[in-house]
Amino acid sequence: MTVPLPLIVQAVISGTTIGCIYAIIGLAIATVYNVSRIFDVSQGQYVMLGALLVCFFHKLGIGIPLSIGLAMLIPLVVGLVIWRLLLFGASQ
Repeated sequence: MTVPLPLIVQAVISGTTIGCIYAIIGLAIATVYNVSRIFDVSQGQYVMLGALLVCFFHKLGIGIPLSIGLAMLIPLVVGLVIWRLLLFGASQ
C-alpha cells in the first residue's frame, strides 16, 4: 500500500502549520509571564473572540479588512478592561 505524494505533502504542511501555531501560543504565554509575572492563559479566549467577531462583522456586510481591524480592536479593549479591573488590582 503506497501513500500518494500529495497526501504526504499536505500532512507535512498541515503539521508544520499547527506546530507554528502552538509555538506562537507558547511564546505569547512566556512573554506575558516574563513581563507581568502573572501566569495568564487567556490568549486563546481572545483569539476565539477575534475569530468569531470577524465572522459576525462579515455576516453584517462589513468587508473583511475592516472586520479584521474591528476584531483586533475589540479583544484589545476587552483585555485592557480585564487587566485594569482584575489583574492590576490583584498585583497591587
